[in-house]
Amino acid sequence: SLEASEGSAAVPAWLLNRQHAKAIGEASRKKAAEAAAERESTRRKAPASKLEKEATLSQYPSIPLSEYASDGDHLAINADFPGLRAIHRDPWIFLVSDLLSRAECEELMVKAGPHFQSSGGDSNNFRTSCECRVARHETQRLHARYAKLLNVPVGSLEAAKVSRYRRDEFFRNHVDVLSGTDFLENRIATLFVYLNDCEAGGETRFLSLPSQRSLEYAVGE
Repeated sequence: SLEASEGSAAVPAWLLNRQHAKAIGEASRKKAAEAAAERESTRRKAPASKLEKEATLSQYPSIPLSEYASDGDHLAINADFPGLRAIHRDPWIFLVSDLLSRAECEELMVKAGPHFQSSGGDSNNFRTSCECRVARHETQRLHARYAKLLNVPVGSLEAAKVSRYRRDEFFRNHVDVLSGTDFLENRIATLFVYLNDCEAGGETRFLSLPSQRSLEYAVGE
């Protein structure tokens, strides 16, 4: 048996090993249950029907794409991309329904699942989500689609980043332009896709717009 501390009885090694194995088993079961619950949360809603998607889009203004043209100062995206819809000008905001399929969204979540790291680094009062960069060779098909939409070479795109927000997590008001890059490459457009949905919340708020409205969403949009 193992030596015991003063004033206590010795505990047989076989009992400690059994207790250790039991603790490991309980931890494994808890982790599996949490993973199953998280997978279930991504399937909480049935895929939106065509009518539901049209109802969501109907809340936004329909701006003719013929009014969109390059001004020489900003990136000119591909106005002929299938499903593209302009919902705001100055700045221009676009929606693309079904940019990714539900299967592609789930595949990205599976790839990222084991590799999430904190998005906020040492700060917990600005961004509390987790994120994962997916290797470029694993997203070549998606990057080709994004490049066609944004009208840029594939090599100009960053590696795809999957972000995860759990209940009460947030990313405070921000801009996506990188600071301290006066003579280096920088971001000239933001493209993001909703990979899953939830019972409440999850919208994107554009606080710099006069309406400070929330952008509701559908999976793959």
